[in-house]
Amino acid sequence: MLLTRGAEVHRKMADGTTALYLAAAFGRAQLVQLLVAAGAKVGERKLNGATPLHGACESGHANVVRALLGAGADKDSEMAQGASPLFLAAQKGAADAVAELIGAGVAVDKALDDGTTPLIMSSQGGHLAVVVALLNAGADKDRARHDGATPLVLARINGHQDVVDALLEARVTSGRSATKEAKKKKKKMMKKKKTK
Repeated sequence: MLLTRGAEVHRKMADGTTALYLAAAFGRAQLVQLLVAAGAKVGERKLNGATPLHGACESGHANVVRALLGAGADKDSEMAQGASPLFLAAQKGAADAVAELIGAGVAVDKALDDGTTPLIMSSQGGHLAVVVALLNAGADKDRARHDGATPLVLARINGHQDVVDALLEARVTSGRSATKEAKKKKKKMMKKKKTK
């Protein structure tokens, strides 16, 4: 309604937030499409460098991620300290948003300034579905942060055994799907528990 009455789609708040950014961050896919059709820029940045795609990924809204990618959003754009949309989705554990980005050909090993990759962040957070998706997309399972911490070390320290298992299986099976191996191992463990 406001758009039909001449509302400005490019107006920004003091921190650079636009209506499109807010619509993306709150998961309003239909509003995102209306704003884009009215001329809102999908690459418009906040002062911290975040784009509407960053907002959608940080909030885990896969349908909005899909809409923004379809409208030409830069899937590999970086905000302060190098955070990419994939990094934010991995941090959130938003497997569907991660899948959308991987499907669009995102750089899976793009790291923060300190060397933290999406795989490192999702391993630390215990987000198994994201870890498996990243491994299957070719993420470097052995890449470490600048302080030497690897996905395996951070998963182990934080008590995420299912992620540890997936990372170990990925090391052993390199060519096979990490998902299948992790599921097989989990099934065996469940059988062992039942027989005890």
